[in-house]
Parts: sequence; structure tokens; C-alpha cells
Amino acid sequence: MSELELEVFAADTGTAIRIVGRIDGNSAPVLDSRLKELDMNLGLPIVLDFDDVDFVSSAGLRTLLVLAKRVEAEGGSVVIARLQPEVDEVFEISGFKSIFKHHPSLTAALTENGMPADLCGGTSEEEPSPEQEGGLGRFVSKILPGRSGN
Repeated sequence: MSELELEVFAADTGTAIRIVGRIDGNSAPVLDSRLKELDMNLGLPIVLDFDDVDFVSSAGLRTLLVLAKRVEAEGGSVVIARLQPEVDEVFEISGFKSIFKHHPSLTAALTENGMPADLCGGTSEEEPSPEQEGGLGRFVSKILPGRSGN
């Protein structure tokens, strides 16, 4: 069973979410639920960092589409950054590259959407603390697909 991890970085101007793992039929419903639980301002941009996502199924695409519709209804936008080649191909074939803005660089995705370039920790080993100026905050959530019968 693969584990899906979310790292959420919040600023006054939007939210960045680093997704780590596979988004498949098992993890997509849990991801959908977790995204709905997050305290995000849906009227601001949300940047999804896919640098550590190596697989997205149709269930994962559906989860992203549901998020985008929810965010756009509030006046915000969902932007995808750093698609891996296999995932980029899925986005291309499915037409999702025409639905979502996408950037090869996380820094470009952040700055073009009004967020600090170092919101996700930049290139240094240090991570931003919640006390940093600009309302920056970070938390990590590990998501395990639900098991029935336990």
C-alpha cells in the first residue's frame, strides 16, 4: 500500500501544496476528502507541486477537476507545477493541460500567482516557520488509503 503525503504551505496570497506519492483509485478519494478539510481561502490561487508525484489515475484526475471547480466557483485558481514526464503525458492525453495552468518551475508558479518564491522552503535546507512574516505557515499530512474491515 502506498502512502500519499501532503505538505501545505500557506501565505496571505494563496496556498501551495506539495503532493508526494501516487494519486490512484485508493488514494484519490482520501486526497479529495483531505483537500476539502484544509483551511484554504478558495478565492486565492492554489499551486499544486507535482514534483514527487509519479502516477495519476483517472480517479486522481477527477479529484483535481473537483478541486478546480470548487476553487473557481470562489474566484480562485488551481495551478500545477513540476509535472513528471509520465504524469505530464497523462495530463496531455486527457486534455488537462488545457484545463489547468501549468509551470515547469515551482518558483515561477508561485511568483506568477502572487506568492513568495520561497514559500515552500526555497532551495535552502531550512523550512519556513509559522512565525515568519507574511502569514506563512506549514503543516504535513500523511494520507493512507482507508481499509475496510479493520
